[in-house]
Amino acid sequence: MPRAYRLSMVTTTRPMWTCLGRVLAAAVVVVTAACGSRTAGAGVPAASDPATTRSAAPTGVIFGIVQAGPTCPVESARHACRPRPLGDAELRARSARTGLTFSARTSAGGHFFVRLGPGEYVLTVATTAVFPRCPPVGVSVRSGTAVRANITCDTGIRLLAQAAGNSG
Repeated sequence: MPRAYRLSMVTTTRPMWTCLGRVLAAAVVVVTAACGSRTAGAGVPAASDPATTRSAAPTGVIFGIVQAGPTCPVESARHACRPRPLGDAELRARSARTGLTFSARTSAGGHFFVRLGPGEYVLTVATTAVFPRCPPVGVSVRSGTAVRANITCDTGIRLLAQAAGNSG
């Protein structure tokens, strides 16, 4: 087999979700921008008529994945334990300015998508058990933009290296 052919078979280590997430973010921005714009024409009411004029509220998007890890107590370089997605979890976005809370549910794969107005938000994951513990994540949303906010929750499992270092 020629050497050049073997080199072309090398795969990347970048997860498929990274590329898919970027494509999704770009699509959301394009769709959001398209929804907010109107072209003047015969079917569009005159801007001077206040009864028929509505201002489209500017929005941005927060998307990401909620995962829990570590998932096994013994981990080596050859056998890394990957975090598991937290599916059907409630994600809450609290506005720092108004205190209003918006919520969404994660998909079976832990992915979420929330459309919000511009501002500062704190994301939290509502869990009913002690573990996993999910830290709050601060996010800044701007109009017409998509922001990735991945949340990694602590399962409570301690790796051997961490346990040995904390024993004292």
